[in-house]
Amino acid sequence: MRLIQRMTKNLTLAIPVAMVLGLIYGLLAPTGWLKALIVPLTFLMVYPMMVGLKLSQLRESGHLKVQVLAQGVNFLIVPFVALALGLLFFPDRPYAAVGLLLAGLLPTSGMTISWTGMAGGNLPAAIKMTVVG
Repeated sequence: MRLIQRMTKNLTLAIPVAMVLGLIYGLLAPTGWLKALIVPLTFLMVYPMMVGLKLSQLRESGHLKVQVLAQGVNFLIVPFVALALGLLFFPDRPYAAVGLLLAGLLPTSGMTISWTGMAGGNLPAAIKMTVVG
């Protein structure tokens, strides 16, 4: 339990370290067996955030400004930033730039809920953003 508390307290360090360790492992060892762990581990990360949430909080109106701002950023700003980055870094490969634009159009995943919960953010607003977006 102490390890989890320490990791939660130091997320800004724990996340990059985990990413680097995962990259190193992926380069040095076979990773095919990890596919079976994706769904259970994702559930394990999302479920604890949902346990303490009351469903009545999701039905409450409010967070309209946050919702509109988040959806505006997700669907109006991010795709064009992605396209601009694609054109900047792939000037001779327009399909790569368009691919980056399409990736920028995809809404965020359910892990957003977990990251919000771990950071102590507004969980009902994050859930609404994930569902709507």
